[in-house]
Amino acid sequence: MAVRRVTTHWGSSLDRKEEGFEYRVSAARQILYRMPVPAAADDSHIVTLLGSDRTGFTSRGGIVVAFDEDTGKEKWRWDGGNPGILPFAALADGSVLVRDHDRYLAVKDGKVNRPYPEDFMLFVMKMQWGAD
Repeated sequence: MAVRRVTTHWGSSLDRKEEGFEYRVSAARQILYRMPVPAAADDSHIVTLLGSDRTGFTSRGGIVVAFDEDTGKEKWRWDGGNPGILPFAALADGSVLVRDHDRYLAVKDGKVNRPYPEDFMLFVMKMQWGAD
């Protein structure tokens, strides 16, 4: 579960402090861990994806963090240098597909593993069952 907390001191917008966290909560409603999410200069959303190998991905402000779903410990971090980066899908090989403007990047172990052009991704999306 992604949570964002904003603290602003009365009368001043300069003292604004913003924090983001990923929580894992058990079925008994106990907090198993709380992991900080990268801070962002803008109001970008926190995006979280869960992969098939117990790796989760969270991002905010152009930074993608891979973490262990069981412990919340960071596995790796990648800074795309663009606050508009959006994680799109967790892939079976442990990488995450990230949209960066008009291209898609497969990111694994903190580095770009493979770029995909947007027209390739549109082809893949059209081939999915039930797509228009």
